[in-house]
Amino acid sequence: MNFEKYRPSGASSAGIPRGESDATYSYRILGVLEVRRFGRRVDIPKGNTQNVLAALLLNSNSVVTSDTLIERIWGDRPPKTARAVLQNSVSRLRSLTDPTHNARAAPTPIVTEPNGYSIRVQDGALDLHRFDRMVVAAEAAGTEGRMRDAADLLYQALSIWHNDLLPDVTALGLRRVEIRQLCERRVGVLDRWADLELGSGQSHRVIPELRAAITAMPTAERLRYQLVRALADNQQIGEASQLLQETETMLREQYGLEARPVLERWWRQLVIRTSGEGVRWPQIVNT
Repeated sequence: MNFEKYRPSGASSAGIPRGESDATYSYRILGVLEVRRFGRRVDIPKGNTQNVLAALLLNSNSVVTSDTLIERIWGDRPPKTARAVLQNSVSRLRSLTDPTHNARAAPTPIVTEPNGYSIRVQDGALDLHRFDRMVVAAEAAGTEGRMRDAADLLYQALSIWHNDLLPDVTALGLRRVEIRQLCERRVGVLDRWADLELGSGQSHRVIPELRAAITAMPTAERLRYQLVRALADNQQIGEASQLLQETETMLREQYGLEARPVLERWWRQLVIRTSGEGVRWPQIVNT
């Protein structure tokens, strides 16, 4: 998705990080995994080394036990050499992130703990932390009734994401647990942002982003409804109707649900009230 199509209208975001910090190390996981040391990119080999780093960053500043790391990387059937491979991967990461082994100049961020490992990430050095802080700030703005500020802050949070989430990470457990949960959080924030924009009459802003999101996440049911609503608001009734029919097919093929009666009732409500106000969502399945 491309969140550069428009600029926020000036949300009050004092104290909200707008970019990477000036820390020795900086990391990106909301897209392709990336590590920078003193501003220079560190080449992390694909495979187990990258998987271990991703597992640590997804649980940054917390101890991840060796057993948990093994489960996250290999799933339910780890190889007999899993612990040795894990130790070698950690050693490899240390040599890549701290090639000089100069603890005074740049202490290694990867720490061996009594029963596992952790990665110490400075404030603002991980894109996921900046995303979370902006979402929290947006929630506070919404609670205070500053809906425009809330929408702009969510826009800024979503703009931190780049393409697919950790596409080169192959760890079975990570994809099944942490990465899946993070994708669901992204869908929730996108849904909330779209809701705020639609509520303020800015449906034209969300249409291209929702189209792209549904292409990437075709089973995101709520985003489909948001796009139908946005298209109806913009009098693009033909595309909205077709999308709703495709949603019915998706629900039947993916979940075995016959949703036509519910979707038809919702569609009639939506056409009568194209603004979407007062229209109940046709919540068929929470995806």
